[in-house]
Amino acid sequence: MPEPPALSFYLGNAGSQQDRKARIELGAGWKRDKDAVAQQIMDDQIIPRFKSGDFSGGIVAGVKALDKMARDLKLPSRQRPSSHYIIGAVFFGLMVFTIVSLIRRGSSGWAWLMWAGVFGVVGMILYHMATSRSGGGGGFSGGSFGGGASGSW
Repeated sequence: MPEPPALSFYLGNAGSQQDRKARIELGAGWKRDKDAVAQQIMDDQIIPRFKSGDFSGGIVAGVKALDKMARDLKLPSRQRPSSHYIIGAVFFGLMVFTIVSLIRRGSSGWAWLMWAGVFGVVGMILYHMATSRSGGGGGFSGGSFGGGASGSW
């Protein structure tokens, strides 16, 4: 059986949690299409656990997911937080409010004013996110390595 391609996982520059950086290095034997899978592992399995302070859980989850990637098995998916369901319910309620308002009052109802406020707030949030993005990046480089994925928390 042939030797599997090289695969490395780094936590910080010297394994330090204070660096707040992680990197998956895929060896030159890996296809470049695995870079996206490595980034998905970083984003879905490793970084969320690191953000919550569960470093050993993030490493274990990352290694398990990399094992599945190496064997071309289905990766575990990220669990959806309960806030997604709450947000969905709120928007459903807003949709019902809009339909009822438009049916009862037509274009002179409160729905237009409410949606102007909603889109104004969403626009402000998006503008703030776009203008306050901090530069990230891995800061890792590999001599003989191929692709990989970086993340920070």
